[in-house]
Amino acid sequence: MSQHTPGPWEWHYKFTKTSKRIIVSESANSGVIAPIPSWGSTEETEANAALIAAAPELLEAAVLAAEVLIRNPEPLAGSGDCYHALRAAIAKAKGEQR
Repeated sequence: MSQHTPGPWEWHYKFTKTSKRIIVSESANSGVIAPIPSWGSTEETEANAALIAAAPELLEAAVLAAEVLIRNPEPLAGSGDCYHALRAAIAKAKGEQR
């Protein structure tokens, strides 16, 4: 799988003659990374957009946290479960697992 568009990403409203949509992009002037259709409440749609826009930073943080856990000579209780959850999330984000 190819690399994702580098972050940071941001979300903003895009208005057309027929609709109002939230889009995630590199900046207000760049192309669309992900259009977020508006269904449900405005709050839910904005929360979905914020989560998607945070994806590059979340992936980077997960990779760093997994590296810290694997290098720790004295693992904390439950860190094995945490490490496996992080690795699964990282694999899913990289398209290695669905």
